[in-house]
Amino acid sequence: MQNNFDVTILGGGLAGLTLAMQIKKNNPAISVLIIERRKDNAPSAAHKVGESTVELGTFYLRETLGLASYLEKSHLHKHGLRFFFPEGDNSNIATRVEYGAKNELFVPSHQIDRGIFENDMVKMVADLGVTILMDTSVKDVQLTDDMHHVTCKQNTETFEFHAKWVVDASGRANILKRKQGLLKETDHNINAVWFR
Repeated sequence: MQNNFDVTILGGGLAGLTLAMQIKKNNPAISVLIIERRKDNAPSAAHKVGESTVELGTFYLRETLGLASYLEKSHLHKHGLRFFFPEGDNSNIATRVEYGAKNELFVPSHQIDRGIFENDMVKMVADLGVTILMDTSVKDVQLTDDMHHVTCKQNTETFEFHAKWVVDASGRANILKRKQGLLKETDHNINAVWFR
């Protein structure tokens, strides 16, 4: 395997996979490496509730990445955002005023299963020529003026890759943010509730 790439992406989830696809579709000659610590396929609807795309996100997936037929075949249509306004103590959703589209919107959006989507995307970007290292953890990143150096480990083997660009798509791991000392604590607790 080569060890010099134009772009190395740290993380093979939704952000890293879609970026890799966009790069390769725009210029197939650009060499891309994705380093992902997940060992196997992402579980279907297990550790992630799902992903509800709004119209702007769907436009990116359908038009920019060319995934319209894939989304139609493999994921569910969503009928826009719905809002429920407060009523009393909010204990009875049937009494709350609901605001949202009555008919299917002219700009589609989808409810995607993140596990299925990411597993399918791994295959799609590999077919485009992206090199993907699964079950591999990033140990160090050295950012320099010329080529950046990424050291990673797979089982007992250590590898070093060189890249013109390093993109952090590692999610909560925040590899580059931590490396650059840019991680800041926040006391803003974020919560979400899903129901059907």
